[in-house]
Amino acid sequence: MTARNYGFTLLELMIVVIIIGIVATMVSPQLINVANETSLKSDIQAAQALQNMIDMYVANGNSLGDTSIAGICQTLATASYLSSKDFGTDGLNLRLDGNQLTYSESDGVKLSVSSEYLDLVENLDDIQRLWIN
Repeated sequence: MTARNYGFTLLELMIVVIIIGIVATMVSPQLINVANETSLKSDIQAAQALQNMIDMYVANGNSLGDTSIAGICQTLATASYLSSKDFGTDGLNLRLDGNQLTYSESDGVKLSVSSEYLDLVENLDDIQRLWIN
Protein backbone atom coordinates (compact mmCIF):
# COMPACT_ATOMS: atom_id res chain seq x y z
CA MET A 1 0.00 0.00 0.00
CA THR A 2 1.15 3.48 -0.73
CA ALA A 3 0.98 6.24 1.85
CA ARG A 4 -1.32 9.12 1.03
CA ASN A 5 -0.11 12.63 1.67
CA TYR A 6 -2.80 14.95 2.94
CA GLY A 7 -2.23 18.68 2.96
CA PHE A 8 -1.86 21.67 0.70
CA THR A 9 0.80 22.33 -1.86
CA LEU A 10 2.86 25.48 -1.79
CA LEU A 11 1.03 26.76 -4.88
CA GLU A 12 -2.38 26.36 -3.22
CA LEU A 13 -1.19 28.22 -0.12
CA MET A 14 0.24 31.05 -2.25
CA ILE A 15 -3.06 31.44 -4.12
CA VAL A 16 -4.98 31.68 -0.83
CA VAL A 17 -2.55 34.32 0.50
CA ILE A 18 -2.89 36.34 -2.72
CA ILE A 19 -6.70 36.22 -2.53
CA ILE A 20 -6.62 37.35 1.10
CA GLY A 21 -4.29 40.21 0.13
CA ILE A 22 -6.60 41.36 -2.67
CA VAL A 23 -9.64 41.32 -0.38
CA ALA A 24 -7.72 43.22 2.31
CA THR A 25 -6.69 45.97 -0.12
CA MET A 26 -10.32 46.43 -1.15
CA VAL A 27 -11.70 46.53 2.41
CA SER A 28 -9.05 48.49 4.34
CA PRO A 29 -9.73 51.98 2.83
CA GLN A 30 -13.39 51.65 3.75
CA LEU A 31 -12.49 50.67 7.32
CA ILE A 32 -10.14 53.64 7.65
CA ASN A 33 -12.87 55.96 6.34
CA VAL A 34 -15.36 54.63 8.91
CA ALA A 35 -12.80 55.15 11.69
CA ASN A 36 -12.20 58.76 10.57
CA GLU A 37 -15.96 59.44 10.41
CA THR A 38 -16.30 58.16 13.97
CA SER A 39 -13.42 60.37 15.09
CA LEU A 40 -14.99 63.42 13.42
CA LYS A 41 -18.27 62.75 15.22
CA SER A 42 -16.33 62.44 18.47
CA ASP A 43 -14.75 65.86 17.84
CA ILE A 44 -18.22 67.32 17.23
CA GLN A 45 -19.39 65.83 20.53
CA ALA A 46 -16.41 67.46 22.24
CA ALA A 47 -17.53 70.83 20.82
CA GLN A 48 -21.08 70.21 22.05
CA ALA A 49 -19.86 69.22 25.52
CA LEU A 50 -17.63 72.29 25.77
CA GLN A 51 -20.52 74.53 24.73
CA ASN A 52 -22.71 72.92 27.41
CA MET A 53 -20.03 73.55 30.04
CA ILE A 54 -19.72 77.19 28.96
CA ASP A 55 -23.51 77.60 29.13
CA MET A 56 -23.62 76.13 32.65
CA TYR A 57 -20.68 78.29 33.76
CA VAL A 58 -22.32 81.47 32.48
CA ALA A 59 -25.77 80.46 33.81
CA ASN A 60 -24.24 80.25 37.29
CA GLY A 61 -23.39 83.96 37.11
CA ASN A 62 -19.80 83.66 35.94
CA SER A 63 -18.24 85.34 32.93
CA LEU A 64 -15.52 84.12 30.62
CA GLY A 65 -12.43 86.29 30.78
CA ASP A 66 -10.25 84.76 28.10
CA THR A 67 -12.26 83.65 25.05
CA SER A 68 -9.55 81.51 23.49
CA ILE A 69 -10.28 77.80 23.67
CA ALA A 70 -7.22 77.21 25.86
CA GLY A 71 -8.26 80.02 28.20
CA ILE A 72 -11.84 78.76 28.37
CA CYS A 73 -10.64 75.22 29.16
CA GLN A 74 -8.38 76.56 31.92
CA THR A 75 -11.25 78.63 33.37
CA LEU A 76 -13.62 75.66 33.29
CA ALA A 77 -11.00 73.38 34.86
CA THR A 78 -10.40 75.87 37.66
CA ALA A 79 -14.15 75.98 38.32
CA SER A 80 -14.32 72.13 38.25
CA TYR A 81 -16.47 71.95 35.11
CA LEU A 82 -13.71 70.22 33.18
CA SER A 83 -10.88 67.90 34.15
CA SER A 84 -7.39 69.13 33.31
CA LYS A 85 -6.55 65.72 31.82
CA ASP A 86 -9.01 66.41 28.97
CA PHE A 87 -7.13 69.34 27.47
CA GLY A 88 -3.64 70.39 26.53
CA THR A 89 -1.97 73.76 26.06
CA ASP A 90 -4.11 74.63 23.03
CA GLY A 91 -7.52 73.38 24.16
CA LEU A 92 -9.40 70.11 24.21
CA ASN A 93 -7.66 67.02 22.91
CA LEU A 94 -9.40 66.15 19.65
CA ARG A 95 -9.21 62.83 17.82
CA LEU A 96 -8.38 64.00 14.29
CA ASP A 97 -5.12 65.85 13.72
CA GLY A 98 -5.63 69.34 12.36
CA ASN A 99 -9.16 69.81 13.72
CA GLN A 100 -9.52 72.80 16.01
CA LEU A 101 -12.22 74.29 18.20
CA THR A 102 -13.01 77.99 17.97
CA TYR A 103 -15.22 80.15 20.16
CA SER A 104 -17.04 83.41 19.63
CA GLU A 105 -19.75 84.92 21.81
CA SER A 106 -22.13 85.13 18.85
CA ASP A 107 -21.65 81.61 17.43
CA GLY A 108 -20.43 79.69 20.47
CA VAL A 109 -18.09 76.73 20.04
CA LYS A 110 -17.48 75.54 16.48
CA LEU A 111 -15.26 72.83 15.02
CA SER A 112 -12.84 73.79 12.25
CA VAL A 113 -12.24 70.64 10.23
CA SER A 114 -8.84 70.01 8.69
CA SER A 115 -8.77 70.09 4.88
CA GLU A 116 -7.70 66.45 4.98
CA TYR A 117 -11.08 65.46 6.43
CA LEU A 118 -13.46 67.87 4.65
CA ASP A 119 -14.90 65.06 2.52
CA LEU A 120 -16.22 63.41 5.71
CA VAL A 121 -18.45 66.42 6.43
CA GLU A 122 -20.71 65.38 3.54
CA ASN A 123 -21.72 62.24 5.49
CA LEU A 124 -22.86 64.18 8.57
CA ASP A 125 -26.50 64.94 9.26
CA ASP A 126 -27.79 68.53 9.35
CA ILE A 127 -27.61 68.82 13.15
CA GLN A 128 -23.97 67.75 13.21
CA ARG A 129 -23.10 70.16 10.40
CA LEU A 130 -24.30 73.05 12.56
CA TRP A 131 -21.21 72.55 14.71
CA ILE A 132 -18.81 72.82 11.75
CA ASN A 133 -17.17 76.18 11.14
